[in-house]
Amino acid sequence: MARERQAVQLHEQARDLKEKACRDVRQILSIAYSDVNSLNEQLRYLAQHRLSTEKSLLAYRQQFDLGQRTLLDMLDSQNEYFEANRAYINARHNLIVAQARTLSGMGQLVSTLNVNRESVPSLQDAGQDRAGLDPSELCPQEESMVETMENIKAGLVIPPRTRVVAAPLPSKINLSADTAFDFDKSVLKADGKSKLDALVISLKGVAIDVVIVVGHTDSVGTEAYNQRLSLARADSVKTYLVSQGMDRQRIRTEGRGESQPVADNATPEGRARNRRVEIQVVQARTANK
Repeated sequence: MARERQAVQLHEQARDLKEKACRDVRQILSIAYSDVNSLNEQLRYLAQHRLSTEKSLLAYRQQFDLGQRTLLDMLDSQNEYFEANRAYINARHNLIVAQARTLSGMGQLVSTLNVNRESVPSLQDAGQDRAGLDPSELCPQEESMVETMENIKAGLVIPPRTRVVAAPLPSKINLSADTAFDFDKSVLKADGKSKLDALVISLKGVAIDVVIVVGHTDSVGTEAYNQRLSLARADSVKTYLVSQGMDRQRIRTEGRGESQPVADNATPEGRARNRRVEIQVVQARTANK
């Protein structure tokens, strides 16, 4: 009787250990698979951000060559692109690690990597060949776990590289400088802020690649002065949009001065139309290659 009780206890202990091992494997595998999914999603956003910062860097470089940007602006843009690129590469590395952890939890890492060594015995030689055993009997799974395992096997295929294509909104938003600013000033007035508030509300929930703010003036005054004023007004619009919760890194400003009139500067009406700030919002979407 004592030996029977001891045998029963050993059997129960072995079953408890097996169930604990099954739970541990499920937990590790579930966490690794969740990491794979989240990192795949994160990579899409990081790829968009990297492309937008690369576009900004090229635009800043062109403006620097034209004397519209300072060396400090160029360095800031270069540093922003470096950080975006580093974040993307780190996420790619973390994704590969998560995929390896998933394969390891499934017991398929070595075979997937095709790693072998002559001195290492095979499973048959080591007496660990379990090809004829039913996994559902060794480690019974809940229905949801079986479904997850199938998703794991399908999700381990590295998705095709995506290319971000910028899709502009139907039209630009023109902000009259006479409405938004006092004469010869770059400080936003209440009317200008209210128009920007409406813009911010309309962009709620919109995936934004970049917001381009471009200031323009009429031909009164010197070209150099008008260039500085137009850029100062564009920067003022950016500052206000950021204060309302928009991402500073996705807003780019330019000053075109009097170089791009939309009306005749010979008339007061034409000059009023030329004094403006144009805001273009570029949405982000992905297209598989």
